Amino acid sequence: MDNQGYCAYPPISANAGKPCQYKYDCPAKQSMTTFAKCDCTFNMKEPRYCDILPGNDPWNLEFTNFKKYWNATKDICNSAARWEECGGKELEYTEWQCSKYKAAHYVDYLYESDGNYSKSLDSCFEKYLKDMPEFKEAEAFCTRTKTLKEKLLLI
Repeated sequence: MDNQGYCAYPPISANAGKPCQYKYDCPAKQSMTTFAKCDCTFNMKEPRYCDILPGNDPWNLEFTNFKKYWNATKDICNSAARWEECGGKELEYTEWQCSKYKAAHYVDYLYESDGNYSKSLDSCFEKYLKDMPEFKEAEAFCTRTKTLKEKLLLI
């Protein structure tokens, strides 16, 4: 909602992915009173970057993918089951989950290359990161999405 209580477009981070020192370095495009987080990373050269806000593309993609999954399952899955893979809609579910992890961990994925969190990281540290649950899950969903799409193209 806007400050008048009306529905409004979600804010967009003007400096998403850019180095920052404080949240004030990360304003929304529409307002100088809304800020994205200045989030810490594992990069020692530039340790903090501006995160995204709900109007930025990664969250828009997550919402689009959620709607695809919702529409594909609304008549075959009950409300509780819908938050897990349901109704044989594996591709829709994995696409949604992949995009959700990518949006939620936007700053952590700034160094992503072909689905791997590796660019600019020490190789020992890279191995450690891949064992963190959020990266393991994201990698699993995103890899599964790619595999399912490849299968569909072959059929």
